[in-house]
Amino acid sequence: MEIGEKEKKLVEWNSKGQPVGAVSFKFSSTMGVIVREQVPIVIDNWHGVKDLARDSLWTLLMQKYIVDVCFKPFILQQMGKLWRSWKSELSTEIRKILELKSAKTERTNLIAKLKPHDVSLPEWDQFVQQRMSDKWLAKSLKMREIRAKQTLTHTLSRKGYARKEDEHIEAHVSKKKTSKANAAKIAEVQKKIDEATDDGEAILTQVLGLERPGRIRGVGAGVTKTKLYAQAQSDAKIEKLEAKLQVMTTKYQKIEAALASKLGISLEDDDESGEVAPTISKTKVQCNASKSRGYCNPKVGTGKHPSAFNS
Repeated sequence: MEIGEKEKKLVEWNSKGQPVGAVSFKFSSTMGVIVREQVPIVIDNWHGVKDLARDSLWTLLMQKYIVDVCFKPFILQQMGKLWRSWKSELSTEIRKILELKSAKTERTNLIAKLKPHDVSLPEWDQFVQQRMSDKWLAKSLKMREIRAKQTLTHTLSRKGYARKEDEHIEAHVSKKKTSKANAAKIAEVQKKIDEATDDGEAILTQVLGLERPGRIRGVGAGVTKTKLYAQAQSDAKIEKLEAKLQVMTTKYQKIEAALASKLGISLEDDDESGEVAPTISKTKVQCNASKSRGYCNPKVGTGKHPSAFNS
């Protein structure tokens, strides 16, 4: 049931279009709960979820949170990731049970205990059968081999890059003992850093290897080069608008002062009336400019801005 507007939580977003702040933790959890309850587990992949179903996910989420509609594509993308991760975790547990050298009855009982409460028994049985097929097991083996080749898998826990950056948490050296294997890896990385010959992103590429397409290191989920470029373009437009506004304001003040002088009116009296010179909402301008490029960025400069904008 939809709750009142006053009870809804306002989600804050950073300049890269990522949810931050205290509400963002519960917001992420709610996305996961909704997508698990609403999207059948037996659907093969996220592309199989129809637009109507995705709109329903958005509607349910908006019953509890206040978010500008320009963030809808990003939120649905994150819901898809949460849904896939959930299925992947269940698939891994099923595979581990199937690999046990125990009686078939015992394996069947263990798999039955894995069934989530929000998944019907027929759907669960179908999902398990899919995971027991030769086709899926072959695909799983291939994905595990690819995963084994990854050397940089740390994702800063559930908090992620965006929240870490938002909280301005300083980097610190871990006091845990370093194993010989890890010490060797650290020494190898340090050697690559010392031998790097370029600046910025080129050094990261030399040390860590090529980044996966569509991603940027150290900025968290949902940020791409295209988005950063669009953000820069939007910032430039805001600066031009601000410059034009400043020129117009100066002209307005000169005209006002000239008229006041001829009419013998004190400008201080007008100021006390509470009237304020027109201003441009930087938040709304940037969000509208960004929408045309397929993403939303409601923040300009420093600080946090809510995701719902005043009209």
